[in-house]
Order: sequence, then structure tokens, then C-alpha cells
Amino acid sequence: MDIYKKLKTEVLHANFMWITFRDVFAVDEPTTELLANSGINFFSTTQNLFLKDILSSLFKLTDTSPKKESQDLEQLVFLARQSGHHELGERLDQRYQHIASVCSETLMSFAEGRIAHIDMKHAINQEHSDLLESVYLPIETLLGLINDYMNAYESALHIPHTSYDAIFCNPKYCGDMLIRSLKIARAAEHTLEEDRLDAMGVSEHEAMAIKL
Repeated sequence: MDIYKKLKTEVLHANFMWITFRDVFAVDEPTTELLANSGINFFSTTQNLFLKDILSSLFKLTDTSPKKESQDLEQLVFLARQSGHHELGERLDQRYQHIASVCSETLMSFAEGRIAHIDMKHAINQEHSDLLESVYLPIETLLGLINDYMNAYESALHIPHTSYDAIFCNPKYCGDMLIRSLKIARAAEHTLEEDRLDAMGVSEHEAMAIKL
């Protein structure tokens, strides 16, 4: 597999993981509360594992440290220049330097804990808009830059464009299926609780007063 295909596979993976993550953890405040009330420890761990996987892909795509087989985006700059596409090489190099800078800032934020500490427990007490700005927007922005970079290379070499951010999968495998299932389960649980209280002759208001 040549370097372009390897990079394409890695970029597709990062986008797929991000889209799946976004469908579950970056929807809205009610969905965040639903996850927290349906297994906060499980979803907190899952959230961080997804983020680490996505950031690991972003690191590999911009890591130029010496290693046996380099698979960073800068390799496309070298390929363009080696094949005589010097103007393309210069354009890609400028884009790559910007991507590497943005990626470094994003990874640094994660290392410092700004992203790592925003788990489900913290999200419950935080405005969803703040969460979007501090965690999700930087990743979304970085992936957009990487997707444009890949498309620029493809366009110049007449390779069919890949819609990296428009990945479609079987609905059974998508994050929104999980959210729908949790909503159904919570609704069923609420109905069962109402039936139990009715059988006891206790109103929901009285039950809440007892709990307090």
C-alpha cells in the first residue's frame, strides 16, 4: 500500500471515530444527562477512550520524528516534489505547517488536562456551548484542515475526491442508535415506576417527597 493510501485510511479512520463520537457525546445537554444517568462511569471511560483514539490518529498524521516507516501528512509534500509537482509541493507544505501547528496546540491542551478532565461528571455541570468550544471545536477544525489537505493533493493529481467528513454507515452501527435505545429504555423505566407507584396508591409527587 503506497503512502497516499495509508494516509487516506488513517484520515478516514479519524473521521469515522470522530463522527461516531460526535453522534453520542456532542449532541446536546439532554443527551449528555441521558448518558450520565444511564451509566456515568462506563460512558465517561468510553468518552475518553474515543478522544484518545482520535488524538492518537491526529498525532500520527503530524508526527515527523524519525521512525522505521513514516506515515505523516508531510510525506505528500515530498511525493509531490519528487514527481515534479513543485508548485503543489509548496502549497501542501504551507497547509501542512498550519495543520502541524494547530495539531500541536490541540494535543497540548489534551496533555494539560483541558480535554482529559472534561468527562461526563464535569459535563453535567458545564454549559454545552462551553464544552463545544473547549473540546469539540478544536478537533472538528483540525479534521477539516486535514480533509482539505488530502483533497488538495487528490485534486492536483486527478485522484477522485474522498468525502472524508461524509462517512455513512449502517444505522445499526451508528451512535444515534445507542441514544435512541437509551431513550426508549429510560421511558420504559419511567413507565414501570409510574405503574409501581399507582399499584401502591402513591403519587409521583409524594414519591419525590419521600426520596427527599
